[in-house]
Formats: sequence, structure tokens, C-alpha cells
Amino acid sequence: MFLPEKVQIEASLIGRMIRFGDRAHEIISKISAEHFYSERHRVIFEAVAKIAASASPNLIAVSSELERSGKIAFIGGAAYLMEIADAAFSMVGTEAEISAVLDAYKRRQTI
Repeated sequence: MFLPEKVQIEASLIGRMIRFGDRAHEIISKISAEHFYSERHRVIFEAVAKIAASASPNLIAVSSELERSGKIAFIGGAAYLMEIADAAFSMVGTEAEISAVLDAYKRRQTI
């Protein structure tokens, strides 16, 4: 049996948080690390949220935070962060993506 997941959408949300760091709080206020299926996305989300508590997240800050915590290799390196940030073109559709991730999380919890 496969658990419900939205890994591509998780990556999209995190990419938006990195690329549009000044608006990361809009996502952080509605979703948390536990809602992510992918462990590497949980790790990145936590790093972004930590940075967002005092500054606007960006690619360099997130990469540095993951390096500092020894988790950069686990998440796929700075190349993965660049890949997901580069794929984020706008904040349009963010609410729908948050809903999709939350729905998959709720379905996993009921299984």
C-alpha cells in the first residue's frame, strides 16, 4: 500500500519559500514540517522556518543553515535547493498547493 503524498508540490512550496523569502511567512503560517511526506523536505522547511524567524530566507542563507547543521548532503546539496527555487516562478497557486499537502497529510493520518 502506498501512502498519499505530494512530493512535487512539497518541493514547489519550499522553492517558493526560498525564491520569495519575504513572503515565506505566508506558507509557514499555514503548514509545518510534520505535514511534509518527504524527510528531506521536512529538513529544508525547518531550515527555512528558522531563518524566517529573524530574516528573509534566500538560497544562500538556507544552504548555509543546512551546511551548519550537517544536513546539506542529506537533502541533495545546494544543487537541489537551486533546482526547486529556480522552478518557482510566482506565488500564484500557493494556497492550492498548501491544501494539497495538508490533504495528503490528513489522508496519511487516517491510514
